[in-house]
Amino acid sequence: MRLGIDIDGTLNDFYSFLVDYGSKYSVENDIGWLENPEASMQTDMYGWSWEVGKAFWEKYAFVEMFDFPARAFAAEVLRKLQQEGKEIWIITARSNSDTEAEGMSGRSWEEITKAWLKREQIPYDEIAFSVTNKAEFCKENDVDVMVEDNPRFMGDFQGRTKLLIYDAPYNRRDESKDTTRVYSWYDAYRKIQRLEVR
Repeated sequence: MRLGIDIDGTLNDFYSFLVDYGSKYSVENDIGWLENPEASMQTDMYGWSWEVGKAFWEKYAFVEMFDFPARAFAAEVLRKLQQEGKEIWIITARSNSDTEAEGMSGRSWEEITKAWLKREQIPYDEIAFSVTNKAEFCKENDVDVMVEDNPRFMGDFQGRTKLLIYDAPYNRRDESKDTTRVYSWYDAYRKIQRLEVR
């Protein structure tokens, strides 16, 4: 079995980052407030302009992509799955063309991401960056199961790849009969085992 694993919102708690750091930025700069806690983009959450959102990312993207820890048991569960013979593919939209941020010290986002995965002891067999159409990528690369949180990447998963949605307030309306919702990494483990048995 080949498993596709997203990073932001799946391996880390992207929602907590948006709420905690977005609220801080709003108060410190007296711009907006938490208007829409179910949004997946900071501009929609706080009613910010694109320019304000860009300034926020320039200040805090490194915090989200490197300083934030992995979710509880993510590394442990992925090691178990790998030991059981599953292939772990990290599939992310992160790209070296993303906004540069404070703290990068001249490193690329790919370097920072790989350093984060190593520090957090996240095992993987393959990694793919700049994947904006994850459904197509999974189809082309025979990915059996994709664990994803972002509604923008969920709509066109059909056919062979099974989609596990990592629960967050911003994705609770994005579900269909072909998806399974997961609430923790051990919950994901159990549901992956169940998919394999069928």
